[in-house]
Amino acid sequence: MLNHLRFNSPTILIIIFTVLCFIFQMSYDGFTELFILNKGDLLNAPYSLVSHMFLHANFSHLLFNMFGVLIFGSLLELKLKDRQYYLLYFGSGLIAGIVGSFIYTAALGASAGVMALVGASAYLFPNVIFYLLGVIPMKLRTLAIIYFIYDLIGSFYLSNVASEAHIIGMFSGILFGYLYYTKKLTKANPLSNIQRVEAHIQGSKKNSPQRVVVVENNSASNNGNNSKKNKSKISSEDFSKKVYVTADESSEYLNSNK
Repeated sequence: MLNHLRFNSPTILIIIFTVLCFIFQMSYDGFTELFILNKGDLLNAPYSLVSHMFLHANFSHLLFNMFGVLIFGSLLELKLKDRQYYLLYFGSGLIAGIVGSFIYTAALGASAGVMALVGASAYLFPNVIFYLLGVIPMKLRTLAIIYFIYDLIGSFYLSNVASEAHIIGMFSGILFGYLYYTKKLTKANPLSNIQRVEAHIQGSKKNSPQRVVVVENNSASNNGNNSKKNKSKISSEDFSKKVYVTADESSEYLNSNK
């Protein structure tokens, strides 16, 4: 699941930068205090709304959060563009930070952003199997429910855990997933060439099992080249014309462009 990650992908960059910040925390006195989110200090240090997401209380805190970024972030990278990923992660952390600045004496950690990744993953990939503690298989939507119940109970009984920020992060992620799923976070014409082929493969099974139209271009429609004789080998260049292909050839295009 991780072989699609690039060195400059959001997941990898967030992990690297967060680990570097933790090294600075361990190496320099006063570093944590400079960038932590303190109650009522938004006007004096507005940058702390973001900077506190890169700080952690101890190694186990860091390890748990970065494991979450790696697992759920790598899954979301299969769907999201980089800017959408950053909007989800830092936007959720920003919202949780604003609310948290009125609740907690001081706050640090990437947990709100991580929970946003969990929420968005559960919405966009609800049936993906996750192994809790490495041994208990469950669907992502089930895992999200368990996390929510744990944080809801923790908001009453755990004084050293920002459970409210976790809940805000998760619901921010779920809302993001909903907006993405309903195309409200994409452009007016979001379909890629591959998505168009996938749609036409499905249509061909019902309507025309022999041939399907992949893409129609007005200039191609007007030059008389719309007959079934236009069958040609599928390539990215073919999508500038109106091309008739078989479902098998469409599948070949899909497989070669994954």
